[in-house]
Amino acid sequence: MFGEQVSKLRIARQLVNQCQRDVDVAYEEWQRECEQMIARAERAKMDAKEIENSLRVMVVMSYKETGDKKPHPKLGVRVSEVPIYEEEKAIDFAFKSVPVLLKLDTRAFESYAKGVQGSAPLSFVEWEEKVTSTIAKDLEE
Repeated sequence: MFGEQVSKLRIARQLVNQCQRDVDVAYEEWQRECEQMIARAERAKMDAKEIENSLRVMVVMSYKETGDKKPHPKLGVRVSEVPIYEEEKAIDFAFKSVPVLLKLDTRAFESYAKGVQGSAPLSFVEWEEKVTSTIAKDLEE
């Protein structure tokens, strides 16, 4: 029933693998030929990042000293308020006052529920079968 489709998929995968090998070889050759150009580009990126980081620090320092949010036509600062709090106190507040603020870490919860399923199952968790198709990586006959 599935033989023809498996054969088609096997051939398609073989073509993908050959094409990827060809690309990999060409890319490696290009990298060797352009090694100096690639190194210059990487150095230029690092230099630009260092200059940008330094400039950002200078702009913030200038704002703190002068209060000027626009020290240059191409430079500026955005000022906003951010909350500072202890996470434990915030969680305690949410449990007691505004539970809608809490969000379940579903991945961690489901992992926990599966872990205790055999020894201390959670009464409110039911398990159902999930069916997922699989296809072998190696389709050679």
